[in-house]
Amino acid sequence: WKYRTGGWVNSVAITPDGNYIVAGSWDNNVYFFDKNGNLLWKYEQNTTLWNMLLTNDGHVITGGKEGIYVFDNEGNLVWSNNSKEYEIIVPTSITSDGEYIVAFAMLRGYIPYICIFDKKGDLLWKEECASLIFPAIAPNGAYIVVPNFNLNQKPLNDYPIEVRFSFYDTHGNLILRTPVVYVNWEREAFGSVSISPDGEHIAMGYHNKIYLFNAKKLVDIINQMNSIESQINR
Repeated sequence: WKYRTGGWVNSVAITPDGNYIVAGSWDNNVYFFDKNGNLLWKYEQNTTLWNMLLTNDGHVITGGKEGIYVFDNEGNLVWSNNSKEYEIIVPTSITSDGEYIVAFAMLRGYIPYICIFDKKGDLLWKEECASLIFPAIAPNGAYIVVPNFNLNQKPLNDYPIEVRFSFYDTHGNLILRTPVVYVNWEREAFGSVSISPDGEHIAMGYHNKIYLFNAKKLVDIINQMNSIESQINR
């Protein structure tokens, strides 16, 4: 099946079981379909919404200028955090149970931040980041990965720049930082990170390249640290 929207489609997502599909369009609408292509609901907003995410039960998470919006699978607005603080805020990743939402935000003045929300819409923490690469959270919530550029290099377009990956827990505590890796810098380019279901591989797309990192040793370290912490808290 196919469906014509009123503008360019900028983002789509599908539930793991394939029962629901959501699409965001430049016509400022969110479209929600079943697997047979039937339009179940449509929601119009006064701004373009970016990067559709879907939970296992069909909740839609999206964002745009001034806020994040969450809808249930019947099209009801569950919550939004509309705020003049944001120039734009884009939800980039969620845990498989929908408990945590990671977002990339540009505050007024175009200052990039990583933001973490719980499923009720409460902001758990935010932190300024030296990156235009969208962060991601492991499906089980074990860690959040944020690539940070070394902007002290005064980089030039298409020249290598140092990048470190910072790993945080859902409370905003820094777990560890990786050694330096190098990517080609592009001043106006955005990128994104994706984490495999087992959390052991991290893919990053930026500029004109795709990078794949083996994170198994890092995951083992994080699991060991979490185990020690849980034993201490008993």
